[in-house]
Amino acid sequence: KASQEDDRLEERLGTKMDEEEALDGDIVEVSLDQLTQARVCELYQDRAPVNYWSATHEMLMQAFVCGAATWDESNEPHYDVLVGPRKQRREQVSCRLLSPAFKDGETVFYDEGDREKRRWRKALVAQVVHAKAIVQVHDMEPEPVDLEQSLTTSSALQKRNTPKTKDVPFNRVCRRFVTGRTVLVYTGVEEGWQPAIVKQVEDFSDEFSPRDLTTIEVTPAAGGDSVPVQTCFVQNTEDDEDDDAFSC
Repeated sequence: KASQEDDRLEERLGTKMDEEEALDGDIVEVSLDQLTQARVCELYQDRAPVNYWSATHEMLMQAFVCGAATWDESNEPHYDVLVGPRKQRREQVSCRLLSPAFKDGETVFYDEGDREKRRWRKALVAQVVHAKAIVQVHDMEPEPVDLEQSLTTSSALQKRNTPKTKDVPFNRVCRRFVTGRTVLVYTGVEEGWQPAIVKQVEDFSDEFSPRDLTTIEVTPAAGGDSVPVQTCFVQNTEDDEDDDAFSC
């Protein structure tokens, strides 16, 4: 009789241990899956609009991300993208040829020059018209006004200070970074986009175009020394945005 009771006790204990092991296994499996997902902060999400630099045409074009990133030996992401109104597919595009899409209210330069000489003007994005490959901008640079006229008429001064809205071809617009402004910097798959402050931006001249700017100095908002960051990993943002906007 004692032997039978011992057998039943062992059976109950064995069943309980099996249930606990199964439960523990489920918990570990879910936890690992969640941790893995938490570590992967994509540079761009599937179907996200981006700016694509065409090396063939040497111009900036609209595009949309198609799928998740693949990673090369140097641990840099590559994306398939659909380019232009016709959505032509380009595969395994380096992240260095992509940049975040322009956003309404963002600081930009636009080129109003000609083939002989470019003239870059400061502006704010009003909206991006994807179907026409046009960026509507508010020109932020005042027009020159005759001094005598500006002293005698208030309408001339008001006209000078009123931003003009212009339709600019997409390939004539480029991002403008402002010293002291808050930006988002992509820091990798673990932490994603994080806030930083632009330390200093090099001045432009007739010889140095804003499109030649490939690296800027930023200081992490959390503190620390300034570091150089490639502009393809930087996007403008508002200084008063919520911290939620910085999550990956």
